[in-house]
Amino acid sequence: MKKQTWTICTDCDDVLLDLIPAWVAVLNCRHGTNVKPDDITDWDIMQFFPTLTRDQVYKPIIEYDFWRWHIEPKTLAKEFVGRLACHPDEFRLKVITKTDYRNVEPKTKALMRWFPSIKWEDIIVTSCKQDVACDVLIDDNPDNLVGRRGHCILIDMPHNRSFDVSEWDTIHRAYSLAEAYNMIRYLKDLCPERSLRRLL
Repeated sequence: MKKQTWTICTDCDDVLLDLIPAWVAVLNCRHGTNVKPDDITDWDIMQFFPTLTRDQVYKPIIEYDFWRWHIEPKTLAKEFVGRLACHPDEFRLKVITKTDYRNVEPKTKALMRWFPSIKWEDIIVTSCKQDVACDVLIDDNPDNLVGRRGHCILIDMPHNRSFDVSEWDTIHRAYSLAEAYNMIRYLKDLCPERSLRRLL
């Protein structure tokens, strides 16, 4: 019997690309602040830069050079993408992002530069990730996972540790992309012939 191909949708920022450390480093350099990436323990980054305006805080991430020169892959991200790409009969990888329209081009170029197996047609830009059908959704923002059908993996970050995954049957916390891959493999092997999004 032919294996069921699962669609895996993964977020871009702070899942594949290491956004927060680069963003914080640029803000510290420009404005003389002394914030560490681990200090960002809430989704609202503004509260950790109280002396800066909103325009100052968000300016780097709409700049082409920021994505070209400061962004690098997350630890094990290349290995994660490569392991999924090695099994095209089992997995189809899509990258899904909610983003400012001004950084769509530089962000996608950074993504494809670091991950050559990811093509433009593999990237989904949306305002609501819950509306995108997939077998597993991987994200660092719990708001994108709550309320959707199917299994979800929350990538552990300081800004999401107050979210209690134990209250949700379909949301699992992974502390690395290696652990996320193992979760996907376990779920796939548990139910190899049917899509979880149709089961739940």
